[in-house]
Amino acid sequence: MNRRERKQLENAAASGDTDAMRRLGADAGLSRDFKKSCQWYTKAAEAGDMKATAGAGAGCRALGNMDEARRWWRLGAEAGEVSAMPGLAQLALDASDFDEARLWSTKAANAGNVDGMAGLALTEFKEGNLLEARKWAELAASKGSRSGEIILRGFL
Repeated sequence: MNRRERKQLENAAASGDTDAMRRLGADAGLSRDFKKSCQWYTKAAEAGDMKATAGAGAGCRALGNMDEARRWWRLGAEAGEVSAMPGLAQLALDASDFDEARLWSTKAANAGNVDGMAGLALTEFKEGNLLEARKWAELAASKGSRSGEIILRGFL
């Protein structure tokens, strides 16, 4: 993004445009400025943009703030924002809460989210359900998920 585009987005964001805030958050994340990314996504989420909750959660996680990541992902997931569900599922899986991980991964996967499919594959694998794990990893990989491919090659 060039300076002119950034300035236009910053002006729009200052006027409350949450799409502009999300775009600025995404750009900052691509530049690996996770603090700024988190700030923009959080600002958009606080303004009621549920699409921004996934980015806010990811930014908080990148900064090591798991409680805030969980809060944003849960807010989005419970509001039906599919893109927030895999993050919440991953935190649950990291805590060995397989029921919670399966709940959010399944909801995301059933909505067509490949990260949800890959997360469900990993959850099933960790619980020893290898046939289910393979099914979900293959489906994720067939839809272009690199995580699905890695799960298939590395574990199944």
